[in-house]
Amino acid sequence: FIREVELLITSRLEGFPFLKFHKYNYSQKKESFILTEYLPGGSLKQLIEDKYTSPDTTGKYDTEKMIILYGTVFGLQYLHQKKIIHCDIKPANIFLDKKLRPFICG
Repeated sequence: FIREVELLITSRLEGFPFLKFHKYNYSQKKESFILTEYLPGGSLKQLIEDKYTSPDTTGKYDTEKMIILYGTVFGLQYLHQKKIIHCDIKPANIFLDKKLRPFICG
């Protein structure tokens, strides 16, 4: 947890495709948290479960999927150029704005 917070503070990764970092609270006795901006599109995991899993969606939503794919790859490429490895990239750690642009967190 502390390593993630230090990385957020020192790297200043803000703006597309990274969530804006507001603050954090760390406590060994209470729950710790990182506060970021809110994105109304939910997580990629939610989108996959709600919209893309039924058999009748084959071939549909290709533009949406490409926007999400390219945005995610762009973000990972940027991280790698900064010598940062995410280590936990998964649909639950990719959040979407209302235009379905992906934002990497986690």
